[in-house]
Amino acid sequence: MLERRLDRLDAAAVGRALLTGVLTWYVLDGVVSVAFGAYLNVASNTVYLALLGLPAAGLSRIAGGQVEARA
Repeated sequence: MLERRLDRLDAAAVGRALLTGVLTWYVLDGVVSVAFGAYLNVASNTVYLALLGLPAAGLSRIAGGQVEARA
């Protein structure tokens, strides 16, 4: 029981770390791209971030314990 709770906490911590890293990269890269006039890069990063968010939403449901694994 305790191991299962720790696994969920670890998955949640990893998810938060990845989300923080991706969002930090998006903001910093976006600012630099706009400063240099690379608007196509900003647009492609926005599409990439949106596509990345789809599976991340599913992972957060699993990490939150809303979806149970089948043995």
